[in-house]
Amino acid sequence: MASLRLFTARWLRCAPPRFRMHSTGSASGKRRELPPTIHVSDRASEVIGKLMGKNPSIEGVKVGFDGVQYQVTYAHEGGVHTLDEIIEIGDAKVIVDYKSFGVLVGRHLDFDNEKKDFVISEPKKNETS
Repeated sequence: MASLRLFTARWLRCAPPRFRMHSTGSASGKRRELPPTIHVSDRASEVIGKLMGKNPSIEGVKVGFDGVQYQVTYAHEGGVHTLDEIIEIGDAKVIVDYKSFGVLVGRHLDFDNEKKDFVISEPKKNETS
């Protein structure tokens, strides 16, 4: 076991940049908080909190992308992978599928009152660029 740790430590030091562990800290050693993968609106967090309050078996709302369309589903116990990102806003819990991180970065989760459904939208581009 010790030899595996030693090998891993040596490999990480000489590994290509994409395999190296990245620190989010500064030279002082303090770690900074990373922004969430997806931005959740107040309206969406309110609706998710109400849904979780009505049904205690729901752990939250899971957001993902299946290659064709965005998916927003209920996450029940056991439906959360260890690599999934969990965003907690008050009583609401949004779980971002780890396979969809690259697609969901910077997206916005909102709730449309007319459609009575969650909507994932792209961030608005600056009008000057």
